[in-house]
Amino acid sequence: MRYFILTTLIFFTIQLSAQLTDTIPSSSFDRLSIGFLNDSNNGALAPNKDDYRTMGFDLRYNHNNKLLLESCYSGMTNRSPGNPTNEGRLDELLLRANYRVFEKHQVSFYPTLGLLLSGDLGGESLQNSIHEDVDEPLVFLPYDYESIKVSAIAGILMQHTHQISHSHLLSVLNQLDFYHATNYSTYFNIGSSVVYGHTNSNYLSFTLGYQSNNMYGSTTTKAIAAKETGLKLSFSQNIACFTLAYDVFPSTGYGYGRIGINLLNTGDQQAYTSSDLTVDFKALTDRGGYYSNYKWQLFTIEDHPISSSLGYMYGTYTSKTIASHPLARGQYWQANLGVETYLIDIRPRFQINPYLGLGIGVKNESTFSGDDPQIETQHSTSPLAYFEGGIRIGSPVKFISKSALLGILIGDIYTLPFSPKEQIVYDQTIEFLRPDNQFYIGLSFSVDM
Repeated sequence: MRYFILTTLIFFTIQLSAQLTDTIPSSSFDRLSIGFLNDSNNGALAPNKDDYRTMGFDLRYNHNNKLLLESCYSGMTNRSPGNPTNEGRLDELLLRANYRVFEKHQVSFYPTLGLLLSGDLGGESLQNSIHEDVDEPLVFLPYDYESIKVSAIAGILMQHTHQISHSHLLSVLNQLDFYHATNYSTYFNIGSSVVYGHTNSNYLSFTLGYQSNNMYGSTTTKAIAAKETGLKLSFSQNIACFTLAYDVFPSTGYGYGRIGINLLNTGDQQAYTSSDLTVDFKALTDRGGYYSNYKWQLFTIEDHPISSSLGYMYGTYTSKTIASHPLARGQYWQANLGVETYLIDIRPRFQINPYLGLGIGVKNESTFSGDDPQIETQHSTSPLAYFEGGIRIGSPVKFISKSALLGILIGDIYTLPFSPKEQIVYDQTIEFLRPDNQFYIGLSFSVDM
């Protein structure tokens, strides 16, 4: 299923991006992004209980950082283990617009106007159709209210940007975002982001903030409000046609993620000359996992580049791994640090590049309560070695990205943990941290920042 989605998005992006022209200067840009949100895409940085703001879709448009439009649909559930009288479901559709009315000394002010619709917006059918495709149990919960409630939104967005480096590749973005939705919620978020790259085209961003999402419209929204209030840590990337983000609330143990495609990214006008950063995103064959890599050149051997490789892998367990699922759920994360080299150096032309990589890392495998609150959380962690190899089939695709070379990855990663462990869940013994071999396909972006 995820391979079909990945392939469809690639070809959909190519068709839409082909309409772009070379006449738009880099100081002017339009970015249109469509994304899929899910709590299983939280990077395993928080337990994925398949609950609360569990899935959704969004559409975001940014015109020159002056006009910001967002449409976000969320399917929300409250399974309320141990207290079934509170169980419920609600769907939400947020429509908001921000327009910059004032800017001085890198401080921008954007009034917020919009609408928020809540009720039965088809979330149950959508969630269960996705669950059928990925071998997850179906979820049937009563709606808090089925009629469609419409709430007006008004607020303010403030942003301040400070350049750290003379190259403008490193900056700090401070942001305050507030809005009130009548008879539904009051939202407040304040935070600071360290940004590497150019925010109108390609960048990586790390954010530390505080969020209060006081949703008082129903029992389900109150439960979600408790999860979405507190310290918030975020990572996001925008690279050529691909976007990825994780949002995590450490104090409440909740998080979700976004995987998206840029249908437009006209700020990406810089012609590629050499690679400053390589970004890979790979879909794993086992346990619904994903693997991201970020690579910078370390040194050369006889003019042959050797790159560092910082990788992060995560996935969730299905009933094939834990028989008691969804009463007990599980997931894993793995962080890798190593080196990688292409046997044929990447050039701005069509190529087939074999590559090899190896290094060390750490892996954590966890089980925790799903619908049974009596299940105790268990973690098993081990250092490891990993070995990776595959081929990249790539080329310049200028109507998608001028500053990045795009490629398709086909490869395999072998992980060798040093400390095998076992966990017992419902008298079922689960063997963790065993040698693991996973095939993957994915996307590669060699970016000239």
